[in-house]
Amino acid sequence: MNIFINAIEWSSNSLKSTGLPRPYYNVPKHFYIKNKKRYLAKKIPIPYQSLPGNSERGIRLNMENEKESVAKDLCAYCGIKIKNEELSIRWKIELEKDFFYEQLDFVPTDFHPFHLECMKQARIYCPFMRTLKDEVFDIKKQSKNLKTAKENYKKYFTLDWESKNRLI
Repeated sequence: MNIFINAIEWSSNSLKSTGLPRPYYNVPKHFYIKNKKRYLAKKIPIPYQSLPGNSERGIRLNMENEKESVAKDLCAYCGIKIKNEELSIRWKIELEKDFFYEQLDFVPTDFHPFHLECMKQARIYCPFMRTLKDEVFDIKKQSKNLKTAKENYKKYFTLDWESKNRLI
């Protein structure tokens, strides 16, 4: 399936765009390869809580949409709330070995569940997510996944994420 069929190119008008397909961004050529490996595809979907960067920056966090996603329990990828009885998928970030050493650039929505299709796309296009193994994801009813996400967020998330330079 081509996720870009019927998608629009990202612009400032796309800032509050929700749902799938996500607006796409044509990535500058110097982001294609990093450390002799494919880093970003030539065209990528832009998640709800993200913004395309400029020629020096790949993707960055949309702070307003990040905060809204957490406050309103939205899927950070598409910006739509997941129904309580619907299956969702959550990255078990609390198992990430680097989490406790602040080596990776975590944000609050990293704890939150995604729609199944949204996570599928994130795991294809996000350089970090595509390196993770299937066993570090949990598929459950949204009510259970969200409860676990909120508990783990309170228990583990202590980084001063708003003060960091939000680059991917």
